[in-house]
Amino acid sequence: MSGLSPQRCIGDQMSNEVSHLKKAAFDGTRGVLAKHQLNLPSIYQQYLGQKVWDFNSPKSWHVDTILKLVWSLETQARTYDTGVFTLQQILKKQFTNRAELEKEAVAQGFSWVTIRNIVLPRLKRLGMIRESKIDRTLTPSVDFGRFIKKLSGEWMRELADYSVLMESYDHK
Repeated sequence: MSGLSPQRCIGDQMSNEVSHLKKAAFDGTRGVLAKHQLNLPSIYQQYLGQKVWDFNSPKSWHVDTILKLVWSLETQARTYDTGVFTLQQILKKQFTNRAELEKEAVAQGFSWVTIRNIVLPRLKRLGMIRESKIDRTLTPSVDFGRFIKKLSGEWMRELADYSVLMESYDHK
């Protein structure tokens, strides 16, 4: 009996006592969890009435544009707004602790629970921020940028290798 999870009766059905067991990122039946995905709207179409990825514009992409990769505006608009606020605060101060961030978030009308449970873990998992285990200081991180730069460089190399390979077939 020690290996079984406790059951309780809800109506006519039995339910596990612990309803949110951590599941694998991919269990083969349900796909990839949203927290392990990036949101990539089409680069060729308008997104909510505006161009998200304007490659030819001289304008820089700022936090609000970059975080559109992390949270979908269609389904997670409030979390997106909270994420933009949180990352802007961390970038502005270059380092902050959770208590300062909580005080600022509450003053601006953002949910500290959302920041603590959703936004900070996601930003840390992506390598956009780091958190010191000793004093819980939050700092910006370059890991996300390094990863995306490496990914894009490898993709461009693959395209170049593939085009060379295709040219060699054309000459035969």
